[in-house]
Amino acid sequence: MIQQKEYSKRSDMFNYRATPVPINPNWKELVSSLVNKRNQMQLSQEALAYKIGCADSLIGKWERYERLPSGFMLLDWIEALDCKLKVQ
Repeated sequence: MIQQKEYSKRSDMFNYRATPVPINPNWKELVSSLVNKRNQMQLSQEALAYKIGCADSLIGKWERYERLPSGFMLLDWIEALDCKLKVQ
């Protein structure tokens, strides 16, 4: 049990589910890009949450890989930062 706890705290693991799963590198890149854009815009997590219309604690959870946004909320997150999602 202790091993699993240590395992679930690794930064390369997504801890949202009962059993941690590896974080997809594409997801890490997307979230990192959104965090960088938010910082460039000098927006706090609270200000971004207000723009999106969600709880301010939710932004931090998304950025720390503790929660996954729904598809709708992900698009709101991207749009609130004046970004576009390009699918290749």
